[in-house]
Amino acid sequence: MTSVHLPAELLALAPFVDAGVVGPTEVQVVITLARASGETDPAVLLGAALATRAPLHGSVCVDLRHIAATVVPSLDEPVEDAIPPTDPATGPEPGVGDVAALPWPDPDDWVRSLGASVLVTGRDEELAPLVLEGSLLYLARFAALERYVAEDLRSRAARADIGERPVTSEAVAVLDLADGHGNVLDPGQRAAAEAVLTDRLVVMAGGPGTGKTTTVARALAALIEEDHRRGEVRRIGLAAPTGKAAVRMSEAVRAAVAALGEGLRPEVAARLDALEASTLHRLLGRSADGVGFRHGPGNPLPHDVLVVDEVSMVSLALMAHLLAATPPTTTIVLVGDPSQLASVEAGAVLGDVVGLGGAPPPALAPVVSRLAVVHRQAEQSTILPLAAAVRDGDADMVVDLLRSGAADVDWVEPDADGSTRLVPALERAVADRAAAAVVAGQAGDADGALAELLGIKVLCARRRGATGVDGWNDRVEDRLRSRGLIDRSSWYPGRPVMVTRNDYLHRVFNGDVGVALLRDGQYVVRFPREDRSADEPLEVASVRLDSHVTQWAMSIHKSQGSEFDHVVVSLPPPPSRILTRELLYTGITRAKRRLTVVATEAAVRAAVDRPVARASGLAARLDG
Repeated sequence: MTSVHLPAELLALAPFVDAGVVGPTEVQVVITLARASGETDPAVLLGAALATRAPLHGSVCVDLRHIAATVVPSLDEPVEDAIPPTDPATGPEPGVGDVAALPWPDPDDWVRSLGASVLVTGRDEELAPLVLEGSLLYLARFAALERYVAEDLRSRAARADIGERPVTSEAVAVLDLADGHGNVLDPGQRAAAEAVLTDRLVVMAGGPGTGKTTTVARALAALIEEDHRRGEVRRIGLAAPTGKAAVRMSEAVRAAVAALGEGLRPEVAARLDALEASTLHRLLGRSADGVGFRHGPGNPLPHDVLVVDEVSMVSLALMAHLLAATPPTTTIVLVGDPSQLASVEAGAVLGDVVGLGGAPPPALAPVVSRLAVVHRQAEQSTILPLAAAVRDGDADMVVDLLRSGAADVDWVEPDADGSTRLVPALERAVADRAAAAVVAGQAGDADGALAELLGIKVLCARRRGATGVDGWNDRVEDRLRSRGLIDRSSWYPGRPVMVTRNDYLHRVFNGDVGVALLRDGQYVVRFPREDRSADEPLEVASVRLDSHVTQWAMSIHKSQGSEFDHVVVSLPPPPSRILTRELLYTGITRAKRRLTVVATEAAVRAAVDRPVARASGLAARLDG
C-alpha cells in the first residue's frame, strides 16, 4: 500500500505508509476508528495505527518514547533492500528506509494528545479501543491479556506451597541417582527438580545443553516414585507449542529415562516412557463450535502436573488461555530458553518472567530456576561457545570463533551485497541431501526421505531475496531439475512440505513437516506421528492441504523447536533491521553437530549488537 490510497483524513500518515511503518491493516482499522469517533488529531491516529501494528509484529503494545528507534518496516520488499550499504565514514544514506527521519511526534506531546482522546483510556472501567499506561499504548484486548497473565502468575507464585508436601526420602534417592555415565544432577538442576515436587509454579530457564529436559525427567521420576509409595497416581501432562517441539520433548524424556537404566524402578520407568507430549493447541482442544478452546475456567485441564517446554515460543494470548485452563492446584512447570526468539505472535512471556539481562521480577524470583552448566555436545564443540558469545552480545568473540577453523563451524562470507555466488559447494551439499530425499520419496521410502531432510537444513532470516527462504528453495529445485530428478511441477515425490496454518480436521498444525509421496497417481503427504500408539501413519491428500510451503529451506522463526545435524544459517547484509541477536542465537542453537554461517562480517556484527526490541508491560506488572 502507498499513500496515494489514503483517504483525506489520514493523509498525515502518508510518510509512515510510504516507509512501510504503517500497513493496509492498520490503515483500515484507523479509518474505522476515526470515522466512528470523529478523531482527527494526526498524532492520535498515528498512535492508533502503531498500537494496531504492534501485535502483528510481536509486541504487545507500542512504547511511544522508543518506537522511532526500534520499529522495523514491513514492506513486501523490505525497505532496507533499497538502501545502499552504509558507508562507515558518512553513516547511512538518507531517504527511503530512514525511519528515524520520519516526522515522529514529540513523545511528551504525543502522550498528552493520546491521553485526551476519546479513543484512549487509562482506567480499566472505561470502554475504549486503546489503553494508555505511561508511554505504553495498547489495543484494549492486549492490555487485558497482559493484566490477566501477570495476576495469574503472581497468584501462583504466592501459592508456592513450599513445605506443605515435603520431599520424601524415596524421591530424594531418585533425584540423587547417577546416570549410566556416572553423571548426577548439578546443584542448579537438583534445586529445580526438587521445586517441581514442592511448588505450584516452576520456571526452568537455560540455554542448549544445560539439561532442562533431563531435570524435568528426573523430577517426574521422583514424583512417580512418590506416587508408587503412597498408592497415588498424579496425572502428568507434557506439552509444547509445536508438533516438532512436542516430539523432541517426548524423545528427550525417554532418553533421560533410558540413561538411568536399572536405577529406576521398572514401574516408574514404564510410566515415564509412556508419557507423550502434545501441542498446546491439542492439549487445550477445539471448542464444539470451532471458536476458541474446549478447556478453560469452566472446563479445566485434568492434570495434577503440567510441563510446558519451549515456552519462549508461547505468545501472550496462548499463555493466557493456558493459565485460564489450568487449575490453581495444578503444578505448572514452564521450561525454555529465554534467549531464543520469542513467539511469532505478540508477547515475550518467558523473557519477561525470567528477566532477560537482569533479575526476575521480585514476585516471580522464588519460582525461577536458571540452569547455567552446559552438559551436552563434545568438549571440543565450538557451537555452544559461539551461541553463548552471541547471547552475551560479544561480537568480537563471535567473529573470532567463526574464524577459528573449528571442525564443526564454518563461515562462508558472500559478497557485500549478500550474494551467494561464492558458495556453490555449499549449495551442492544441500542439493545432494535434497536429491537423496527425492530418490527415497520416489521409492516410497517416507522414513528415509524424512531422515535426509533432518540431515541438513538451511535457516534464513527472511523469506525473500537471494539469502532468503525463497531464494534457497529455488536454487535447490534448480539443481534437482538439472539432475533430472524433478520437473516444473510443484508436487514431486520427496518434496518436503511444511504446514503453515493449523488444520484441526486433518490433525496437522503450523510448523509440522511431512514428505510427499505418490499413491495411485495421487500425491499424499506423510507426517511423522507424535503418538507412538497410533496404528497407522498420518497421511493427508495433497488436495486437502490448504496452507503449505516447500521446505528445503525455512525461516529461523519456523525452526524453533527443531534440531538438525547440519544447520546452514543464511543472513542478509546490513542495514536490515531483521538482523537481531535472538535471531542469530536461535539459528545457531538448532545445530546438533555442524554449523555453517553464510553472512558478511557486517551482518554478523549487526545481529549480535541488536537485541530484539519488543514492547511489553508484563515485567512491570509482575514487579508491581
